[in-house]
Amino acid sequence: MKIDLHTHTCYSFDSDTAVDQLIHAAEDAGLDAVAITDHDSISAVRLARKLTDKMTIIPGMEISTWKGTHIIGLFLKDKIFSRDIFEVIDEIHEQGGLVMLPHPFRQGSGFIYARDKHQLYSADEAREILSRIDLVEVININCKTEALIDADNFFSCHPDIPQAAGSDAHSPEAVGKAYVDLIDVKSNALEDIKKALLKSSRLFRFEAYQADAVEKTVRVKSKKKTFL
Repeated sequence: MKIDLHTHTCYSFDSDTAVDQLIHAAEDAGLDAVAITDHDSISAVRLARKLTDKMTIIPGMEISTWKGTHIIGLFLKDKIFSRDIFEVIDEIHEQGGLVMLPHPFRQGSGFIYARDKHQLYSADEAREILSRIDLVEVININCKTEALIDADNFFSCHPDIPQAAGSDAHSPEAVGKAYVDLIDVKSNALEDIKKALLKSSRLFRFEAYQADAVEKTVRVKSKKKTFL
């Protein structure tokens, strides 16, 4: 099952992608499911579900915490209002959702970057946060080589945290350019997808666009232990 776990529509402040454009782009990309993770909004999800009967729409939201770190909640029922990172994680789990770290090594909004480069979190705080994370985004279309190296180093220390991938698309053209391909999924029901994200073997597909417009594709096979 091919799933782009990180996309944006015009309900995000930094995207002009209409909801129907995102749906058409996801279908054209051959995705089986797409998570809509607008910044601090879940308004696009209901409309998206009316526009397709081919794909599963995963309700999500990318939350900007007080310290600037971004957290994604997946399989949400309602909007997340907290901005304290610990309260955000609590709210997501209380809704039965999964907590994902998006672009964790990105300067400014990445949690691992904030921990290692700016020491915005104490060692105890960082350990607690990581112990409550369900997924970490390994790659998106904006990844640089350094981020892939950082990801490899991170997962060598945290092998039990399941890995994820999403395009972080802010335009229709980017939808599906990075996705996770789950090997063992019982059905396209949200609960089955959620369980598979925690347990299933998976492949990642990632397209990085270089300055000379040459396209590079990287495939990574990963099997992670159950993380509950």
